[in-house]
Amino acid sequence: MAQALRGDKKSVILREFGPTERQLYTDFVSSVPTGHVIQSWEWGEFKARTGVPVLRFGVFDEDTLLATAQLTLHRIPKTSYHVGYMPKGPVVKADPLAVMPTLVKGLRDLADKYDLVFVKVEPNVPTGLAGWETALANSNFRKSPKWIFTEFNFLLDLRPNEEEILAVMHEKWRYNIRLSNRKGVVVTQENSTLALEEFIRLHKETAKRQKFLLHADQYYRDLWNQLAPQGLAYLLSAKLEGRTLGSWIVLRYGPTIYYPYGASATTGREVMPVHALTWATIKLGKSLGCESFDMWGAANPDEGKKSFIWGSHVFKQGFGPVLVHYIGTYDLVFKNQWYKLFNLGYSPMLKVLTWLR
Repeated sequence: MAQALRGDKKSVILREFGPTERQLYTDFVSSVPTGHVIQSWEWGEFKARTGVPVLRFGVFDEDTLLATAQLTLHRIPKTSYHVGYMPKGPVVKADPLAVMPTLVKGLRDLADKYDLVFVKVEPNVPTGLAGWETALANSNFRKSPKWIFTEFNFLLDLRPNEEEILAVMHEKWRYNIRLSNRKGVVVTQENSTLALEEFIRLHKETAKRQKFLLHADQYYRDLWNQLAPQGLAYLLSAKLEGRTLGSWIVLRYGPTIYYPYGASATTGREVMPVHALTWATIKLGKSLGCESFDMWGAANPDEGKKSFIWGSHVFKQGFGPVLVHYIGTYDLVFKNQWYKLFNLGYSPMLKVLTWLR
């Protein structure tokens, strides 16, 4: 039985979720505006399948669930120490100032149990949301020098009809969508192993061309096998005369469709397959009843072309989304010297990303 960890308010406790409480957890995370697919129970199952330890906790006021926290544990190579990582969490429905002391008390207990150097959190929370930054500062979280998720993101409202969504796009983007259609590019949903392997092949080709990090092949197979049967993952392929020019894995959770993984061929870009894939994702999201399209990151607009993701930023911006600025990445540090060594030893950022993935 999970042990209750008490905070300042006697009725508010933190405890681990049991295997029979999946629906309680899911109903909460999928309905809270700051909930995210990365904090879903299903995503935790997927990460556990890759061999990463996953922990899930809830902050309760008697029988009322106030917040959830799903984190993964990562051993620092050649040591007995670990780092905890809570991407897009915690998910909080109540006042964060009331919840954070209980959550932090639990994280400190975990630090003793698992030899944690620090826990990194990246709440799916826009700047200015009442109480959040104060709650983190009061609980001794410090702004992290290293982020995993970008502080900026693009969100596209899917509630208008298709013509209204097209109307907010840059005219060149509307033209490219129609050009792709005229040239005969067809986007279809795929479910076969062959299509998944084609995505993996194209993804590696894209990563080499654009010089970005990617996961091992088995990561995408595990993700697909875990999430697709539950209706959380969809594979879209853009083809011209039977040849695959682009392939995306998109995720759906609650009222949101997400674009985390995309691949495109080196040739055929003149027929705009990526524009076709984006439009197909918008239409898929609407057909699934989604209200928002999360484009999975954007550049800091102040950096402009200095940002290494500026090209992606400009492409996404053309579809007319809203730019959202999140409160960013915070670390709760338990072993200060090891934390300094970790940040020194794992520069630049790419090494941190490689290790956490």
